[in-house]
Amino acid sequence: MAIELITRRKSKAPLLIAISGILAVFLALGFLGSYIYFYIVNKDLADNIHKIRDQFSDLDQAIISKENEVLVFQKRIKDFSSLVSDHKNVENILDFIDQSTIPYFWFSGFSFEIKSPNLVSLQGETNSFFALEQQIAVFSRQEETKEAKLSEISIDKKEGNIQFSLNILFNEKIED
Repeated sequence: MAIELITRRKSKAPLLIAISGILAVFLALGFLGSYIYFYIVNKDLADNIHKIRDQFSDLDQAIISKENEVLVFQKRIKDFSSLVSDHKNVENILDFIDQSTIPYFWFSGFSFEIKSPNLVSLQGETNSFFALEQQIAVFSRQEETKEAKLSEISIDKKEGNIQFSLNILFNEKIED
């Protein structure tokens, strides 16, 4: 038997150091694993954000392109709306002329002045000066007209008819 002079006590320190070391290794591995995981997730998120920004950039370009197209259509609509608002309904004027015209009158031209909305010019022919005078008197006596004036007159040498140009000035806008 061997004689032991000193009794050896088993120390608890190596067990604590071992547990602390193992815990430190697991913590380091956990930290490294989470660092790699979050790095990959962050990289995927950054790639997704980049893709979304590219899509928004494409959408922004498409929006700008469509806005330019809309501006072109808006200009066209504005132009056409001004044309439509300036458009005159001549049906009432033509009805008035049809009802006020005496026999043996033929109208070959009609013009409506936009600058002077109450003025209508008629070109036509008749078979006599007397009929022309009567027609001017009929137009002048109507309550819708202010005056009717003869602006041009000539005689057709082949047929002997009288060609004329007549301006009628209305009291108010008859086209309404």
